Amino acid sequence: RTKKSSMKFSVVTITYNRAHIIGKSIQSVINQSYQNYEHIIVDDGSTDNTKQVISSFNSNKIKYHKTSKIGRLSTLWNIGFSLSNGQYIAILDSDDTWTSNKLNKLKNFINKNNHIDLIFHNVEILELKTNKIFLHFNKNIDTKKMSLAVLLKNEFSVYSSSVVFNKNLTEGINTIIDEFFFDGMQDFVTRISYNKNVYYLNES
Repeated sequence: RTKKSSMKFSVVTITYNRAHIIGKSIQSVINQSYQNYEHIIVDDGSTDNTKQVISSFNSNKIKYHKTSKIGRLSTLWNIGFSLSNGQYIAILDSDDTWTSNKLNKLKNFINKNNHIDLIFHNVEILELKTNKIFLHFNKNIDTKKMSLAVLLKNEFSVYSSSVVFNKNLTEGINTIIDEFFFDGMQDFVTRISYNKNVYYLNES
């Protein structure tokens, strides 16, 4: 049995021509207080200097994988998931950043709660025009085990950079995100909630 303290996260980022901003996302992973992770970056055929920006971090935790232009988030996520070997997969979009204690908080929460299959949490959105920050979800909930009914009513529009799930969910499945959809994240979380344990954390 794997010791809880050795929990490993696979951070999956997909990107296209975001050399000007992806460095901030990568740095927010490097700054994590919990360091047992790998960062898989799937590059959808970028034509800018994305590869050079990623290489400049000189980190052996980063795994860079470049594809020819696919243009579908669902397919690119599936590629990233297939390359991962952590116990939990955490998604980070290439224009988002994490707080430095995110992985540590999630590790502690998972260790304290049995049989967690998927977690998503609140997100702070920066509005560039006004430079104001607002919350993605206006929900006064600390922790809630999500039901299929709640997700089907679309009370929660899941933000991909907040999703973390158990790698066991991918066993025996070649395409965990339904590639019929361009995105597919909301569909994925909704399907998982049917017979698995999905949690929402009201914290950014």
